[in-house]
Amino acid sequence: MTDAQNGSGYVIWGRRPVAEALEAGRDFNRIVVARGGTDPRIVAMARQRRVPVAEVDRAALDRIVREAGGGAHQGVAAYVSPISYVELDELARRACDAGEQLFVSVLDGIEDPQNLGSIIRTANAAGAHGVVIPSRRGSQVSPAVAAASAGAVAHTPVARVTNIERNRAAEAGRRLGGRHSSQCRSAPVRGGSDWPDSRSSGKRGQGDVAPGRKGV
Repeated sequence: MTDAQNGSGYVIWGRRPVAEALEAGRDFNRIVVARGGTDPRIVAMARQRRVPVAEVDRAALDRIVREAGGGAHQGVAAYVSPISYVELDELARRACDAGEQLFVSVLDGIEDPQNLGSIIRTANAAGAHGVVIPSRRGSQVSPAVAAASAGAVAHTPVARVTNIERNRAAEAGRRLGGRHSSQCRSAPVRGGSDWPDSRSSGKRGQGDVAPGRKGV
């Protein structure tokens, strides 16, 4: 086993290395397993941590590992994120600590790593507290994204959610605001489909823009 960098993330392969990375709490973009020939323990661990798992033909897995410079993969490889993702509440806490209203860029359907990197760079320049992306649809933060962000990804927290469902995030923000109401200004939530002070980017029909103090 070893690991290598490619455009989708840092690739690791082999049952033990992937299992140890899961146990260590490393952030994964996704795990790729050979159809009909993987370790069920790894799949169970991935599901417990809500890491996306893709089942592919062995030939496809061979190609992934070969392009990363690897060899024997034992039926499993993984794309490990070059950053540590944060929880959604962490973005709200950052706003609270700064005495500001939560301001995030919410993305859905951004599939091009170059676009994601550019948006993260713009969000950073606009003073956003962070960026929110879906864990299963669209580009994840990879070395290509980090490069396109021109270093901004190191200073802009990125949170992943299972689905971009504004009502869930808004409720989480409302609950957090309630716990810290003495320290934070309340971010108005005008309904189940709006994030407070957010900018949403993605495919048509996948999110309206809610008013905020700055635009991304």
